[in-house]
Amino acid sequence: MTHLSDSLNTRFGNTTTRILTALVGIPIIIGCTIAGGWWFFGFVQIITLLTLKEWFDLSVHKQAQPLRVPAYIAVIALGLILHLRLPFVYGLLWCIGTTIVIIALELWRNLPSATLNSATTIFGLMAIGLCLQCLDSIRNFFTAPFFVSAPLSIPLTDTHNTLLLAGMFSAIWICDSAAFFVGKAIGKHKLFPRVSPKKSWEGAVAGFIASAIAFWQFCHAFLPMIPEIHAVILGASIGVVGQIGDLAESLYKRDAGIKDSSNLIPGHGGFYDRFDSALFVAPLMYIYLVLLFGIR
Repeated sequence: MTHLSDSLNTRFGNTTTRILTALVGIPIIIGCTIAGGWWFFGFVQIITLLTLKEWFDLSVHKQAQPLRVPAYIAVIALGLILHLRLPFVYGLLWCIGTTIVIIALELWRNLPSATLNSATTIFGLMAIGLCLQCLDSIRNFFTAPFFVSAPLSIPLTDTHNTLLLAGMFSAIWICDSAAFFVGKAIGKHKLFPRVSPKKSWEGAVAGFIASAIAFWQFCHAFLPMIPEIHAVILGASIGVVGQIGDLAESLYKRDAGIKDSSNLIPGHGGFYDRFDSALFVAPLMYIYLVLLFGIR
């Protein structure tokens, strides 16, 4: 895949490569999101496993040797627990059991840096595995068996699940775009120069405002069951935590001395590069929705 990315960049240029990749990737994402069910579940598992792999590859640059195969098995098990809507206790048992198993397996590996190895593995499972699996929970939120809604003027359907996810990603992408273009045009005050020298406070504020407005307008048009004040709060929150997620990934890459998490997506870097904001946004949005609408 690395050779494919380099070949495409050489032949078409990076901008054209990015466009070609988007023309292929976006229909796949949209198709899986609309299909929902096990199709979207499988899509989320692929994204999660590849992002987790890139995190493990990144950690190798810091001399860590994570427990890859047990982590991959554990993250799919977590996905099934959430997708099948098993009781909360199963998720709690997963957290405790996975931690114990990872530490126990490290005892038998006889490798240096045991603390670093187990910590890197557990961190990857929680910060990447658990967070990205929330995408599937959001995709099924309004039609989940445990969903409790207040009296609404419209019947909730699976289409609202799709729109909810579409609104979230739209806010993330609009935030990124606004931050980039405003920062490039008028950015003078550096946001985090030691982490990401090109990002500015002007761009960050523009992304925050654009995200709040975009999600509010999206909910007003397509998701009227979300009160407007909460739509604004959610959009603003996406504008904050999405940028924190992006900065966090930049911090880890800079610490590891690498530019991109991988070359798996020609012209775009890796899956961690593309979904770094969603890592923070997805769990935040799911928690907010649960607190807003309630569950049994």
